[in-house]
Amino acid sequence: MFDRKLSFRLAILIGLVAVGLAALPVMAQESETDPLTDEMIEQAMERSFEGEVTVTGSLIPRADLTALSPVTVMEVPQELTYSGTVRIEDLVKTMPQAFAGQNSTVANGASGTATISLRQLGTVRTLVLINGRRMPPGNGDGFSYAPDLNVIPAPLIKRVDVLTGGASTTYGSDAMAGVVNFVMDTDFEGVRGGVQYAGYNHDNNNKLAQQINTDAGFDVPTGSTWDGESINANIALGGKFADGKGHAAVYLDYRKLDELTKGSRDYLNCSVAAGDDGPFCGGSGTTPIGRFYAFNADGTRNGDFVMHTPADGGDGRSFRPRAGDVFNYGPYNHIQRPDVKWNAGAFANYEINKHFDVYMEVMYMNNNTDAQIAPSGNFNVYANINCDNPMLSDQQRDTICGPGTGYGPTDLANVWIFRRNVEGEPRSNEIGHSNIRMLGGVRGEISDEWNYDFYYMHGQNNQYDSYNNDMNVNRIGYALDIIEDPDTGEWVCRSGDAGCVPWNIFNNQGTGEVYDDYHDGVTQEAIDYMSTVAVQYAVTSIDVFNLTFTSDWENYGIALPSASEGVQFAGGVEYREEYLKNTPDEVYRNADAAGFGGATEQIIGGLNVKEAFLELLVPLVQDVKGAQDLSLELGYRYSDYSTSGGVSSYKAQASYAPTQSWRIRGGYNRAVRAANISELFRVQGYNLSGSTDICSGDNPTATAAQCANTGVSAAQYGNIAPNPAGQYNTLEGGNPNLDPETADTLTAGLVWTPQSIRGLSITLDYYNIDITEAIGSLGADDIIQQCANTGDPTLCSLIHRDAAGTLWATTAGYTDTANNNIGQIQAEGVDLNFNYLLGLGNSGYLAMDLMGSYVLKNEFTNPLVSYDCAGYFGFQCGQPNPDWRHRFRATWETNFRLNLSLAWRYVGEVKNDDFSSDTDIGNPGNWDLWRVNNIDKINAFNYFDLAASYTLRNGLKFTLGINNVLDEEPPLAPDHADDNGINMYGIYDPVGRYVFGSVQFNF
Repeated sequence: MFDRKLSFRLAILIGLVAVGLAALPVMAQESETDPLTDEMIEQAMERSFEGEVTVTGSLIPRADLTALSPVTVMEVPQELTYSGTVRIEDLVKTMPQAFAGQNSTVANGASGTATISLRQLGTVRTLVLINGRRMPPGNGDGFSYAPDLNVIPAPLIKRVDVLTGGASTTYGSDAMAGVVNFVMDTDFEGVRGGVQYAGYNHDNNNKLAQQINTDAGFDVPTGSTWDGESINANIALGGKFADGKGHAAVYLDYRKLDELTKGSRDYLNCSVAAGDDGPFCGGSGTTPIGRFYAFNADGTRNGDFVMHTPADGGDGRSFRPRAGDVFNYGPYNHIQRPDVKWNAGAFANYEINKHFDVYMEVMYMNNNTDAQIAPSGNFNVYANINCDNPMLSDQQRDTICGPGTGYGPTDLANVWIFRRNVEGEPRSNEIGHSNIRMLGGVRGEISDEWNYDFYYMHGQNNQYDSYNNDMNVNRIGYALDIIEDPDTGEWVCRSGDAGCVPWNIFNNQGTGEVYDDYHDGVTQEAIDYMSTVAVQYAVTSIDVFNLTFTSDWENYGIALPSASEGVQFAGGVEYREEYLKNTPDEVYRNADAAGFGGATEQIIGGLNVKEAFLELLVPLVQDVKGAQDLSLELGYRYSDYSTSGGVSSYKAQASYAPTQSWRIRGGYNRAVRAANISELFRVQGYNLSGSTDICSGDNPTATAAQCANTGVSAAQYGNIAPNPAGQYNTLEGGNPNLDPETADTLTAGLVWTPQSIRGLSITLDYYNIDITEAIGSLGADDIIQQCANTGDPTLCSLIHRDAAGTLWATTAGYTDTANNNIGQIQAEGVDLNFNYLLGLGNSGYLAMDLMGSYVLKNEFTNPLVSYDCAGYFGFQCGQPNPDWRHRFRATWETNFRLNLSLAWRYVGEVKNDDFSSDTDIGNPGNWDLWRVNNIDKINAFNYFDLAASYTLRNGLKFTLGINNVLDEEPPLAPDHADDNGINMYGIYDPVGRYVFGSVQFNF
């Protein structure tokens, strides 16, 4: 049930819609049209509804506005023209139901793919289809299993359908949050294509960002920029053959994106942190001058030191106490990854006769991208210094090994070393995907009453991943464990490892200079010796056999006396196999690279599912006064998974149209999702998914008694070093004993297509999605907090601290967060869709469409926590989830071949989740900190996009456009930017004004 607050919000929304509806007829009456305008409107209406006989969400042919399932439709050709979009994820995320998963802004942790999540319920719970059939998994590393939107060829997309809620009855597993179906224009005739060039313009004049960078001593960009260029070229040909019995279409699509680093924007140039007096530039404690956290022989802390360089009045050969020194890694990181993509493919069919129509689809994609982040270093992967090390000056040796430390002259001192390899190159993750999808089938009539469709589909993705310019863990140790050769007096590596060269980080002038002699500092030979490359190959595949029968039983007399149409049937069987194999090299398997959170183990796994399904469309009452149409749709699917056994999904939906202008629809769906291969079989290993340790620091936020529950000794309390990057070890991985998830979806909607107002359609749909047995992992931060609060032995046994009490300094410190069926997720809201073609007399017509979504609830519950993220963002809720988002576009299509288009993208206000009334995430203790840093909330964002196109008589169209005309910057978001795991730039425009120009042809 709605609470009063939600009911009030919904009432306002419906009231606004009603006011708008009341005004529209008046507008229509005030505008007269001429014959040319009438013809243009008719053509536009035909474009909007042509081919929509097979609607997403049903196996039975039906137009979308008469469908029983709530479906939002975007006409893609016009949207691509007026938005200048070259990335499909950017197109889809403008739909307010969709949120970005992996996308082009992700560098640290990039999979190289583009994925989408409906309703913030996760990419694995969003089923992505092409022409109503599955796409292959997009990545083979076991971390991003969702389909890759890069496979989809933009030039041939006719429309995108977004279906709300469970659709397992129709499509099987994964359709929990809903379905995104890309419908291709496979029947076009002629030649079409185009070329587009685009780039970003931004004026770096953010006074706060400029000030905090200057205060930190960081270089910061100023003035206007033009960068991040992209070029896209495509061509498609289609036509009939064999006297019209056959049709074929082929396409070729090319895209190239230039890199864009965070150093190009003043507001991205540093990792903005929240301070007691306001935002400041944070950074990494692994610095170019080095950080040396020293312990005495008895384990007590000696001190926290850095090199005393000439810039600070030192000689570059001594230590001084650390005074907040950090490294600014921001400028190195990509905010737009460089990318080159090729798409090619063909669609064809040949009708031998009405019984045999043979068809095929072949789609190929090759994509290569490079995810760059800051240089590697010794992230405390080697934590010792031998006291007789000749690289140490007398002052340095006395500081860490001298009197009072308890070490002898040849002992190994325990020193945590954090030293950035700025003399080397930035880390670069080169990721390549080759994806192929092949489908062949035959369809036709069996009789006047029966039709069939049989197809086989094979999809495969091959991935190549090369992680470059990291540093080998063992060789770091060898290059630091230096002794003096007693015979020659030369500095040598104690290990005797071939090629080992001393890494002299103890003579550091702070300039990042590379020296010829290792006595003077870091040499190229040392960099080359320690550098390593990690490589992994992966393959994912899917094979589907599907046989579907459809029938109209009216000729059999199977119809209710009160209905003018007969019962319609669809049913069939499907067999599906999925396979994943990931083969990492030794560097990955042994976690030999310093920047890795843990080992990447080989994954080999597969599953298969056998399914039978049926649907019935039963017209109950039709063509009578007060009941133009009353229909019932029923569906059932039985799925037998090789990994988890048999499960059932089912649906019951109804639609009532009292007149041709009004329709009420609603239904119930039970959906299932079996665990995918990654969730089942990924080998458990270490990652960096924790963001805080409440027992670290000089003044822990938890009490000594609470911290004792988490494994902290009395001596360690107040002496545990926090991770300066806010990253804590977790043990993650698969679980072969996972049960399927289940989802119950309720929908109720209203459709208005008034006969008196031509070209107007409005839909309002309510949804409630309740997912149980949700597959996931308990959050590391939640585990620690609840263990501290309750002392629950089951929870506390998941926390493993190392000898120094940390959860990050060594792999002995971690929190166990492996996969399990852990809880419940509920999403509730209302979608509004508005389309109107308004005649403007001799001036053409105005095409308006609005897609809006109002979130009432986005609730997550597990054994530890229960909270609602609707209208919030933060460390628990993650990416902003505003109550209201919309995209409105108005396009003036003139009678003189000039079109002007305005789009308004709105992202509503969100609050920091620490301000939530849910006690499991709300934390009043942080309110003052967030307020002073202006991150207690993020105000609403309004983006305005303009485009103009002109079409010559020969079919050439020229388009110029500017998105984000006002150059709106994303939130500065201290402590909450992407470096802290919240994909802020997946919802806000990240880099400024987007300017594009294109030439298109259609003959």
